[in-house]
Amino acid sequence: MSALRVARERAAAGAPARAVGYGSGNQPPNAIAIAAATPLAPVPAAIWHFGDLDANELRIAADAARAAIRAELPVLRPAVRLYRELLPDGTWQPGGPVIPEERARELVSWLAEPDLMEAAAAVLTAGKRIAQENVGHEQLATLHSWV
Repeated sequence: MSALRVARERAAAGAPARAVGYGSGNQPPNAIAIAAATPLAPVPAAIWHFGDLDANELRIAADAARAAIRAELPVLRPAVRLYRELLPDGTWQPGGPVIPEERARELVSWLAEPDLMEAAAAVLTAGKRIAQENVGHEQLATLHSWV
């Protein structure tokens, strides 16, 4: 809810309009398809995604990006600035199997920035994850841009 609260605060202060969508599990690709079938006003100029840093979430993000393309929406991109906040300070948690290096490279390719890809692959190959909640309200409120 922190992202929604910060977006509302910024809009009230005169910042450009933003919409914040939430999903859990494998919902983002379906949410993209539903959004495409719903008249959006204004039509989004960009769509950004930020989620947990784990193998499943990276796969979901890539699936959602493909869904956006199929729906003729703007390309879904990673909220790079938020991932940059998450990686150095986020708590590595046990999160699943150790991901082989080649598969980890495939999964992190969606992040598109070489330094983020390298850091994220290290998390996956260690069998760990970082929850998005490590980026809290204070960080969201003080960052000029999330992307």
